[in-house]
This record gives sequence, structure tokens and C-alpha cells, in this order.
Amino acid sequence: MSFVGNIEAKDSFNEIVSSNDTFLIDVRSFRELYVDGVAHFENHVDKILFCEWKGEYSVYEKKEFLGVLLSRIDLSDTSSLFFICRSGIRSLEAAEFVGSELAKMGEDVSCVNVSDGYEGNAFKMFGFGEKNGWKAAGLPYTKSEEVVKANISRGSR
Repeated sequence: MSFVGNIEAKDSFNEIVSSNDTFLIDVRSFRELYVDGVAHFENHVDKILFCEWKGEYSVYEKKEFLGVLLSRIDLSDTSSLFFICRSGIRSLEAAEFVGSELAKMGEDVSCVNVSDGYEGNAFKMFGFGEKNGWKAAGLPYTKSEEVVKANISRGSR
């Protein structure tokens, strides 16, 4: 398999916590993690990995991103990777890239984009629309500095 499409945050959460072989890959910058907080899986802290797709001050090579990601997961024990960023754009790029590369390697792992992201991508304008995303869906997250630091140190480059 490879890139298989998009999913909303709430549905991704349900799939991640109900399966032993799925992971959430947060591709936001470390600054974003500290400022906005992180998804929090109370009893599944190993379900989330932090792997910055594009740095704020420099752009990492895609192959470097793939290498870092692959060094942190065992593909033989992985069925799906869910990619998330602030609004679903960087995570889409990352999911498509990783999906393509894994397909070339003959790996059977689904790469899925969390389309509404962590902060959401639908904003109320002129009284129309609604807010969406991980936080707006009421999914668990934390801004606890200790949790953010612990998660970042587990997933640092």
C-alpha cells in the first residue's frame, strides 16, 4: 500500500487507539509543539512520534525525514501511519511522500493524512463555517511542558 487518502481527526483517534500497529506521526515544528501542545494518548504514549517535516528556518531533505522516521518504527509491526500537522497541508505532503517511498520498498503500510490537522483548517468567516481539527473535536491533548519535553526527547532528530 501507500498513501491511501485523508481522514478526520476524530476518526483517526479511534483507529489509532483501537489498533496495536498504528501510529500518529506529528510533523509540526518543535516550536509548534511547545506553543500549541501535543496530542496525548494517556495509556498509549508510544502511539505518537514527532518527526518534523519542514523546519522553520531550514528545509530538511525528504530522504533525511524518511530515514529518521524509519529509524523509529518497525515496519514489520506497522499497518498504518497517520500524519498530522497544524492544518493538514504539511502532513499531506509527508503522507504522500512516505507512502510513495514505502510502496517502492515493497512495504504494506497505509499512510493517511489527518486532513483537518491539530488546530483545524475550517474557520468561521462572515458567520459561515465551523472550526475543526484535533483540539476542536475534543480529542485529548496536553500543553504540559513535562509531557511535551518527554515526547520530543523520544522523537528528536
